[in-house]
Amino acid sequence: MKIVLRSMTALTACLSVLTAWAQPLSAPVPVPSSDPVRLVDPLVGTSPSGGALMPAACLPYSLVKLSPDTTRPSTAGYSPGQPIVGFSHTHIGGTGGNAFGGQILVRPQSGPLDVTLPPSPKSGEAASPGYYTATLNRDSVKAELTATERSGVHRYTFAPGVPARLLLDVSATLNNRSASGPPSSVCTSSEARFVSDREIEGKASFVGGYNRLTYTVYFAATLDWTPTRRGAWLDAVARPDAAEAKGARGQRAGLYAEFAPGADAASGTALGLRVGISYSSLANARRHRAASDGLTFDQVKVRAENRWRAHLNAIQITGGTDPQRRQFYTALYQSALAPVDLSGDNDAWSAAEPSYWDIYCIWDTFRSASPLLTLIHQDRQEAVLRSLLEVYKQKGWLPDAWSYNQYAFSLQGGTNADVLFADALAKGLGGFDRALAYEAVAKNATVPATSKTFASYGRFAPYFTLGYVPARAAQGKTADGRPNEYTHAVSATLEYAYNDFAVATVADAVGRKADATRFRKRSQNVFTLFNPETGFFWGKDAAGAWLPDFDPARNDPAWLAIFYEGNAWHYRFSVPHDVQGLINRYGGATAFQTALDAYFDGKHHNQGNEPGFLTPWLNNYAGRPDKTADRVRTILEKDYKLAPNGYAGDEDVGAMSSWYVFGAMGFYPNAGQDVYLLGGPIFSRVQVQLTKGKAFTILANRLSAQNPYIQSATLNGKPWNKAWFRHGDIIGGATLVLEMGPKPSRWGTQTPPPSLSRPSADAAVSERAQK
Repeated sequence: MKIVLRSMTALTACLSVLTAWAQPLSAPVPVPSSDPVRLVDPLVGTSPSGGALMPAACLPYSLVKLSPDTTRPSTAGYSPGQPIVGFSHTHIGGTGGNAFGGQILVRPQSGPLDVTLPPSPKSGEAASPGYYTATLNRDSVKAELTATERSGVHRYTFAPGVPARLLLDVSATLNNRSASGPPSSVCTSSEARFVSDREIEGKASFVGGYNRLTYTVYFAATLDWTPTRRGAWLDAVARPDAAEAKGARGQRAGLYAEFAPGADAASGTALGLRVGISYSSLANARRHRAASDGLTFDQVKVRAENRWRAHLNAIQITGGTDPQRRQFYTALYQSALAPVDLSGDNDAWSAAEPSYWDIYCIWDTFRSASPLLTLIHQDRQEAVLRSLLEVYKQKGWLPDAWSYNQYAFSLQGGTNADVLFADALAKGLGGFDRALAYEAVAKNATVPATSKTFASYGRFAPYFTLGYVPARAAQGKTADGRPNEYTHAVSATLEYAYNDFAVATVADAVGRKADATRFRKRSQNVFTLFNPETGFFWGKDAAGAWLPDFDPARNDPAWLAIFYEGNAWHYRFSVPHDVQGLINRYGGATAFQTALDAYFDGKHHNQGNEPGFLTPWLNNYAGRPDKTADRVRTILEKDYKLAPNGYAGDEDVGAMSSWYVFGAMGFYPNAGQDVYLLGGPIFSRVQVQLTKGKAFTILANRLSAQNPYIQSATLNGKPWNKAWFRHGDIIGGATLVLEMGPKPSRWGTQTPPPSLSRPSADAAVSERAQK
């Protein structure tokens, strides 16, 4: 649909006056320039192709993400440079597919009433943690937004002498359907009413996007000014003086309030609005709105900043360049935009259990985002795990994606919730029912899927009998048009084997030793699709024959192709639980290192997608931590930018940002295990605040761009000669001192990280022969 922007002619003269005139009612207390809050730029990664995030006013893991919605938006509702439609309260940042949220939308307006909400060009746009501002040029109004966990707080400053109006679109929802995506989000019913001169309440129900079931958003709002006139609208027709609006499926419905210039001098010159949001009840929406009672806009803003400051101070850094520090804290900030903590506002939940939504998706986040949460906020990660177990108790399966009390969709790859529980238990986390966790992951590992597409639970049935998922053609269908029976046969097999290893870890933790042995043995199914002739994983048919037309660089987007969101190059090293077993099949570490070099030097690495996240760190298994340092630094420099296109692809709900955080600190988790792989930090000092008041400090002496390589190390004052460490080595508090130098050294080359397999004699012979 083409959008035609209205002329600003009569209003633009006010803008220069507005800029100098509309200042906050009170300024926050100045803070030092090193304050991490001042280093965050929420506008990074907000382009549709470079992160798909939104510059929302929000708190860490908060329900409300009050953000501008623009024309031509990303899935988060925003696109840089595009005009603003309004400001809505619900968003999910960084996803692919379809847009989510965009509900309970507010639009300030001056001039003639226009309930079609024509988009407005913007200027003076800026954002910081907990705050967003922009001037809507069409309406000569400065918008400012801040938030509590479950309410949005608005401040709109109109030019002097200009009538003010606020419009509330209760039926609003983001809609950017792609041809291949699921059905667009649709408002199925909406209603709102003035319950007093300054109070508005209502609800709206929605279906579509990735949410197959209907869900309802409740809101309760209060105005700081008393309107001189109010009304409603349905679609494009205004109903002056009406106090109620109702819309049926697909209809736009809302209310508006008008104010004369200086209508309420006691409230100041800026018009305030507070909106509480709930997914369970109007009573909860009222309670959430009341969270800011008695506080000015600026006081709410300062409280939001302080919440972010506490979160960001979980990791303190020294050294590096100013852009590196800004990139780091921006990434740490964006890693905490999800999941949403909805505890206490979920009527379908046991009141005693935490509730987390907007988990999109575990396939994206288990490799980096979840391990980061475990490291810096262990109690929150334990609460997320309890929330997942509550899903299992109520719905029968662990989810891969969860939102609005429903499976947003089922599985993208394997059953990777298994990895979250293995990771937690390997690292000694508690706070959840271990026996129930084992029951849940064992069901994933033993019950065949009920369908043959990626939107299913359990494992595809042939995996239990053949040890792999068969396919007919690499590209999804044969030359005569016969499609593959199963989705992503090769990548599904690799992930199922990895998941088996995770299930074995959980079985060990609950004393099920026989089960642990069985699943650990079955995790070797990962090699059923390894072709020693090519050195790649590839598809087989049901009879065990390799599929023809081998092309490792071929990307097939079809859902029935044999790799999910990648190709054979991207999945070439996808054996995180048994890297040594893969090295053995290459004939030794030298051959394995050669393959890794071919991968990177041939520019096959794709930092914009998760299957390659661990690959740069695998050099450690081949005895080359210097190569890890080189590859990781290159990715940090080339694939992350302080710009709207700051990410190499969708940010994926904390996945890409948390990878940067780990990479910049110089270590990275092998998820599902208790092992971290060392590369080398870009900061001379990193201090991570751990649980129970402990800290993990990394000191990199003589670090510079010319001295990127570790020469020697000590951990708690004792020599440390391994390019890896365990979670248990640091969680009680630790100091790792690294001596850095200009050339690769022998440090960390002799003791590879743990693997399921041991180096084989054949591998050693082959490696010596290559030398």
